[in-house]
Amino acid sequence: MSVQGALVDGLLALAVLLSAASCLAMLAFSAAVDRLHYLGPVTGLAVPAVAVAVMIDASPLSVPGAKAALVAIVLLVGGPVLGHAVARADRIRRTGDWRPGDEEKAGRRRP
Repeated sequence: MSVQGALVDGLLALAVLLSAASCLAMLAFSAAVDRLHYLGPVTGLAVPAVAVAVMIDASPLSVPGAKAALVAIVLLVGGPVLGHAVARADRIRRTGDWRPGDEEKAGRRRP
């Protein structure tokens, strides 16, 4: 096995381990907002690791390498935005409004 192949295999293994660990961590929490935090390692580390593995294997200037880079960039930029939108939608579903209530303004947290 070449160094290039070992590096690609290592990056893909890292991506799988990060994704599996995030999935297992998500099972530990019941609230959607808590679960959203465990998507960060997937969108921030696992997806770029797969993109780099594809670029190493297929060349960054090839069509698969460029597509992998584009997907990674979209997920790196769009992931936090979508996470915020999901958290806001969950808050609106639970409380009826996205703005903090009187209890939260006073520093008391709701259960």
